Amino acid sequence: MPSLLAHFRRVRHTKGHTRVGDQFTILMVGTRRGRVQVVEITPTTFRFQTLRQHSESGWIAFRSDPLEGNAYRLSVVSQVRASSWFDRYAYLLGVGILQRLTWEVGLRRALHLSGGRKVGHGTTTVEWP
Repeated sequence: MPSLLAHFRRVRHTKGHTRVGDQFTILMVGTRRGRVQVVEITPTTFRFQTLRQHSESGWIAFRSDPLEGNAYRLSVVSQVRASSWFDRYAYLLGVGILQRLTWEVGLRRALHLSGGRKVGHGTTTVEWP
């Protein structure tokens, strides 16, 4: 992720690649520090579960889904709710936009590092009561 918008730091420094069980502290501009834990890693997906003191409760998955031909769709899928009324207001007042921009910049970086090219763009948000 872009360090100007969000800074990820592994809680315990271990050697090698990220694995299930690894925890990260995230400091995003305009919000308090949050913690997540890696709960799933597959060849096409990795998923974080939010931990206590994160502004959201739920999970966030980063995916690469194959399409026709030699193409893939990179996406961020999350199922979260605000952890408090304060966090809900912060989300509505602009933190949600910063979060989406952080994910979009991260996806563009993955696209660039993979040597791919962008063929479409879209954002969908579904709010539950």
